[in-house]
This record gives sequence, C-alpha cells and structure tokens, in this order.
Amino acid sequence: MALAPRTPAALAEYAQAVSDPASRLFHRFLTPARFVERFAPTRAQVDAVLASLHRRGLSPGPVSADRLAIPIEGSAAVIERAFSVSLAEVRLR
Repeated sequence: MALAPRTPAALAEYAQAVSDPASRLFHRFLTPARFVERFAPTRAQVDAVLASLHRRGLSPGPVSADRLAIPIEGSAAVIERAFSVSLAEVRLR
C-alpha cells in the first residue's frame, strides 16, 4: 500500500530545488530521518492505516523507513472486499 507524503506540494518543491543548480538547496539532500520529519505521514496517520488494514482482514508487513509504503497480504477475496474491487485471472498463451 502506498501512502501519500504529508505535504506533497512541499516535497515536489524540495525535489525540484535539490535538482536545480541555481537553487541554494542544490544537492543538499535530506537524511532519511529528516525526510520523515518533513514529509512522511505522521506516526498517527500510519497507525490509523495499519488499524484499518487489520480491521479489513489484511496482514500488513513492516512499514518502509520513509513511511510511504506498507506491504500487505491477504487472500483474493479479502482484498476484493477490503478495496471494493474485482480481481480477475487471465491466462495468456
């Protein structure tokens, strides 16, 4: 499951700035910890997503270090119910 950054516009602006040779932030990359502080979903937001996944019968794995991804496992039926989608199997030659 992909999570949105806390401030997507600010993250896009920062990414542009560190890539622009004319910017004072050019090549001034963040440490993983500073990225989490500035842009990652809050711990409370991640906890809410984890609780929601559990309530829907899914098994979330470890949250990524940047808090932007959570691997999930579940049967096809559970995933269909959890995300209100229909899955189909297609066989190609």
